[in-house]
Amino acid sequence: MRKFANLFFTLYLADGVVSFLHELSAVFLQTSPSSGVRNLIAVAALLFALPLYASLGIDRRLPKGIIIPQTLFILWLGLGGWPVASTAGSFGLLSATIQLLLGLLPFILYAGTAGSNRLLPAARFLPDFFGLRNTLVFFLLHLALLPLIVGFIFVSVMAQYADQGTAGFMRIGSDGLHMEERVYSRSGKNIRLAGMIHIGDKGFYHDLADSVSSGKTVILAEGVTDQDGLLTAQFGYDEVAETLGLTSQSEMKIAGRLVDEAELTQLGPADFETLEPHIIRADSDLNRFSPSTLEFINMLGKHLFNNESLPEGLQAYDAWAREHVTPETTEALMADLLQSRNAVVISWLDRVLPLYDTIVIPWGALHMPGIEAAILERGFRLTSSKERLSVDFASLPIEQLLEKLSTPTVPKSDETVL
Repeated sequence: MRKFANLFFTLYLADGVVSFLHELSAVFLQTSPSSGVRNLIAVAALLFALPLYASLGIDRRLPKGIIIPQTLFILWLGLGGWPVASTAGSFGLLSATIQLLLGLLPFILYAGTAGSNRLLPAARFLPDFFGLRNTLVFFLLHLALLPLIVGFIFVSVMAQYADQGTAGFMRIGSDGLHMEERVYSRSGKNIRLAGMIHIGDKGFYHDLADSVSSGKTVILAEGVTDQDGLLTAQFGYDEVAETLGLTSQSEMKIAGRLVDEAELTQLGPADFETLEPHIIRADSDLNRFSPSTLEFINMLGKHLFNNESLPEGLQAYDAWAREHVTPETTEALMADLLQSRNAVVISWLDRVLPLYDTIVIPWGALHMPGIEAAILERGFRLTSSKERLSVDFASLPIEQLLEKLSTPTVPKSDETVL
């Protein structure tokens, strides 16, 4: 076990050194060295850390004061460093510095006590390695902390998914859900990409609505239409928002003049002198979606938005999804709900750029990576950004929500109970 621990300390220090040099070059030299070696050493250190950490509950001779902070820190980094990583601009260099200092810790504490290797001395590893009290305390403590550990891992994974899936336009912080707005500029033209969410705090929507200025401004609004009446179930977020003590995006009111496609080609100079911005419905219609996507939307509306009991609705939807949602239907969903809709709003962007100085695109955060890529391809560059708190976790009625989820539905008077 001594050799195993010493090898881990060596790998940990090597990972810290390589990470520190990598981050230094990125910050001061503006270069991005290959991360292949860095990732290889990090994975090796992590693979050694897990069994060594578990061994703390069996071998009482291992130095817990060193191994525990080293292991927890490297595991935390492996989970994305939530919630610090998403808010600290210099997090990479800071975390690498901390890891380097932790890696030096055993070499400093045991300097000269184990000969030339300066690691754990052989005298520390006496034959009597097992202690019942040590084992009981270690495993009972971790058993008590298990719910917190699982919860933290879940939130960390969700935070990484949100950050990667939205290119950073959505961030899960310790205080709530944050949405980012980014402004891109080129030759006097500005494009505002405002990450949106269907349900949020009322102040979030009001702040965004109030920020839209007058002048030659157009808003490319999100919102799928249904010209052919293909929607068989009412689809809305109002009831869910009310349950959570939040507001639906449909309640966001931006003062402006609605302009349709035919009118856009007939606008004259006087039309741009209005104090209110123009609004264009720049989204798809349901008739452009595949049959599998339409079925998915209708089932979602039927079970989740038109069911008196949310638990029963979730159960019914899950049963339907298990039977009907396949990798092929998922691919069709992504094509219809993301790619095709992005193509529509991007086509509108090209049409309005010659006419307006400011284009505001307040769309769902999942759409933002594709829209942002198209904007950058057109020569625009990021000039500023701003975050808004869309959901304050402290304001959510957790107790009432849990009570509602756990309360069984009362049958109607005309229903027969078997």
